Amino acid sequence: MEETYGCTLIGAKVDCADEHKTTALSEAACGGQTAVCALLLKYGAAINLKNAQQRTPLWRACFMDKRETAELLLKHGADPRVKSDAADTPSMVAPSTELKTLLDGWDLEETEKLMA
Repeated sequence: MEETYGCTLIGAKVDCADEHKTTALSEAACGGQTAVCALLLKYGAAINLKNAQQRTPLWRACFMDKRETAELLLKHGADPRVKSDAADTPSMVAPSTELKTLLDGWDLEETEKLMA
């Protein structure tokens, strides 16, 4: 049980990554699977882990225009300031105005509190 960091979800480490350093949370965020993201977060998934391209789950959700998922991630402490290896932020890659507005208007003080 200690090996799974208290997670009985599937008997595996929640933040286990593939050869590209991509976690289950990152994949779920990219696919807009908000309920899966919520479940992974409930069991302790690290929200700001970067993959090999330095892309966070929030960055990937925004790139794919998954607003509901991006909002969930923000509410759980995802940092919208984190840049990828190409130096772009989630707001810079978000295709829709609605998502850019959400990101640009996000209260960074709330992010700081959630990250503390």
